[in-house]
Amino acid sequence: MQDSLFSLELFDSGRTRLIAAYRDPDHGRFRRISQLLSVEETTQLVLFSEAIRLQRVVGAPGKPAVEVGASNLSHDPDSSHIRLTRSVAPLNEVQATTVDVETFLRTIEPVTCQVRERAQSSKHGQSLAEHLDGMRLPDSMTAASQSEEITSRLRDIAMILLVEQASRKGSDFGRLLRAKSRQAEAKAEVASVFEQIAQGFAPPAKAA
Repeated sequence: MQDSLFSLELFDSGRTRLIAAYRDPDHGRFRRISQLLSVEETTQLVLFSEAIRLQRVVGAPGKPAVEVGASNLSHDPDSSHIRLTRSVAPLNEVQATTVDVETFLRTIEPVTCQVRERAQSSKHGQSLAEHLDGMRLPDSMTAASQSEEITSRLRDIAMILLVEQASRKGSDFGRLLRAKSRQAEAKAEVASVFEQIAQGFAPPAKAA
């Protein structure tokens, strides 16, 4: 299957439009996948891309995947492609194509920057940044040659997820971050989330 022509249109609102143009192998004509993603779906797409980047550096097992609206994206680390499918409800049809993984990662970088900047400048961004600044890799990952890059990406993922959690209406975590007398508790909660994310990307243990 020939890779599609892939692009992302970024809006000031934080939404994006995912576009993939490809040649239908069954009919020989060009087709198009186009989907407007919400802010939340855009964030999920960014986290998917960060998972691919981290997996490459760390060598963690698993196949990253994400569902955004009617579209699904998945990546096998042994492949140089991302599989993209979209369900077309009225026709009971599934469109399917592939995207070159390097093209995808390059294309999503401006979106990633916007999502990161929004998280950092959010109501809880500064407090979370201060707590995350002291986070370090677990012992199972400290020997990695690119530990600084790994730590930075893990902090970015944690920041995005924690801002989302703290911003929910009535969030207990949001109240914890705002309580000056409970910052030790807040830091412990941040550390717990950071460690859970890091462990999710930890390389498999070597056989004795």
